[in-house]
Amino acid sequence: MTTEEEILFAKKLEVSALRLKKIARKLLNDSILEEDLIRDTVCKAYMRRDKYVEIPGKTIEDWMASILKNIYFDQYLKRKSKIYFSPLNDLNVGVVENLYERQIE
Repeated sequence: MTTEEEILFAKKLEVSALRLKKIARKLLNDSILEEDLIRDTVCKAYMRRDKYVEIPGKTIEDWMASILKNIYFDQYLKRKSKIYFSPLNDLNVGVVENLYERQIE
């Protein structure tokens, strides 16, 4: 890509990012996390700009929406596993300590 093509691509990403806020809002319902998700999506799309291929009937927005959803699912699954399955988080430690104390008494 030439510098001019990169600038044009970056502008397309910027316009598409504004439209992706609606999807991010539905997935997260948290304005700070939505902005993070949009930023991550734009960064990843720009880094992989050489992979983008224009397909009739599809827009750059469609491509970015799939990137956004993949990032969301990756982050959601990581967050979910840390919250529910980590034996060392504060909630689980407190529960285990309480159960241990009850068994001693």
